[in-house]
Amino acid sequence: MTRVNQPGGRGLAADKDGSLTGELREAVGSDRGRRRKGSHTSSSLRREEPPNNALRSGRSDRGAGGRAQYTAPGKRGDGSHLATQPHTMTDTAQDATMERILQEITAVGHRHEGMDSAITSLTAETKSTRLDIAGFQSRVTGLEQRVSTMEDHINTAQDRDQELLYLQTRAHGPFRREGYEVLIRADFSKETNDRRKAFLALRPRLRQLGMKYGLFERARIWITDNGVSKDFYEP
Repeated sequence: MTRVNQPGGRGLAADKDGSLTGELREAVGSDRGRRRKGSHTSSSLRREEPPNNALRSGRSDRGAGGRAQYTAPGKRGDGSHLATQPHTMTDTAQDATMERILQEITAVGHRHEGMDSAITSLTAETKSTRLDIAGFQSRVTGLEQRVSTMEDHINTAQDRDQELLYLQTRAHGPFRREGYEVLIRADFSKETNDRRKAFLALRPRLRQLGMKYGLFERARIWITDNGVSKDFYEP
């Protein structure tokens, strides 16, 4: 007989021609049953394993116990997936910084709007100043017109006074409007004395006209006698 070692340390007996004894056949049959059962169990384990795409996307490492360890995609079993946390904090800080920058830009925009309002107000004040200047120019123009009208009135008064003087002296002889000189052609007779009296009566009026228009020259009357002129000045 030959001894066949069985897993577990027991030895089984066999004949020299290779045929197994009853005890050996029983042991082999039981061993085959265990193998079939283990095969069924391993197939069940294979069905419970993650699909191939999960294996490809994930990472499988052998642990200390010799079993395969499967991790989710994007993570590693050695703790390296924790490196994503600082990156997330950096993104949060960047978002906060961008938000603060946007707020500052908005504030600057408000300041620009206020500056536009100030410029608009300044423009309005400038327009108002221009209107004031235009009004001042209009008033100056009106003043010039009033001055011109006053001058016209003065000229009209002078003409009226001179015309009055002419009418008053026309009866006494020829009248020549050169200043306020009155020319009388007469001789030293009664007629001449009458004309002289007429001139003396007119002299206060001439004095008033001279004071009014700045004519301070003496009023004079020319009396001619045979071509010889004589002057009678105001005393």
